[in-house]
Amino acid sequence: MICESFTLSITCVVASLGLDADVVEVQKVARDFARREMYPNMAKWDQEEYFPVEMMRHAGDLGFGAIYCQEDFGGCGRSRLHASVIFEQLAAGCVSTAAYMSIHNM
Repeated sequence: MICESFTLSITCVVASLGLDADVVEVQKVARDFARREMYPNMAKWDQEEYFPVEMMRHAGDLGFGAIYCQEDFGGCGRSRLHASVIFEQLAAGCVSTAAYMSIHNM
């Protein structure tokens, strides 16, 4: 046996470390949204094969759609960093819904 024992070590790093104030605010909004609207419903959505249209509309109202499209084209004009932070937080609420949203933001 090459390895007799295995220990998993997890280090928690401050999620906002190195981010500017604007990105940290977007991160907080996305985290709060995911905790409030996505996480409590994700199992039910998957089990019932339900597409959460109203939740998607609310996410769009918060700026989680057209993230890096220019504002003059109706987008938010945010950076790829903003998008990464948003989708990281949304995935904590519901991975499949966050994946859908990220794919349709390309």
